[in-house]
Amino acid sequence: MKLPKSWSLILQVFVPVALVVAFVLLWNLGSPSKRLLEGKAAPDFILQRVSGEPAALSGFRGRPLLLSFWAAWCDSCARELPHLAAVGKEFSDADIGILAVNVDDVDVQEEVVGKFLSENPEVAPYVALGTPEVGASYLVNVLPTFFVIDRSGQIVEVSSGELSEAGFRAVVKGAISR
Repeated sequence: MKLPKSWSLILQVFVPVALVVAFVLLWNLGSPSKRLLEGKAAPDFILQRVSGEPAALSGFRGRPLLLSFWAAWCDSCARELPHLAAVGKEFSDADIGILAVNVDDVDVQEEVVGKFLSENPEVAPYVALGTPEVGASYLVNVLPTFFVIDRSGQIVEVSSGELSEAGFRAVVKGAISR
């Protein structure tokens, strides 16, 4: 059965437009943290770095913070974290904090983070062991997700998905200049 020419044209235009609209809507639904937290005060936390030292949001007050949430099972996170570490090293003299919060199940967290860090030791200075409560307070439901928190503790940027080294560099430069 052959469709009339007008139907064929409608399908050629309507279907791609509908797919784009659906993609945009679903993408935005996947990142409630962006819609609900951007422009708000960052939820406070006190976590433990893998070095054993505490990592508290209040410890970063007065300087911008790049806060990244990741998991050892997340392939995008595994590719992204070495970029984060490289940029952290590059900007080590800059007045910016970088913290990568692991959100793996707390029952296996130390084991899987330890294995990941044995393969990626350059990431260790930036890693903290997260809790379900911290991930929930930041509405993290997509990994990796990062937040830029300004000097006064306000969330000024939220992004989900893998970043390249150049992407992190741009984010850090933007955070420093605010």
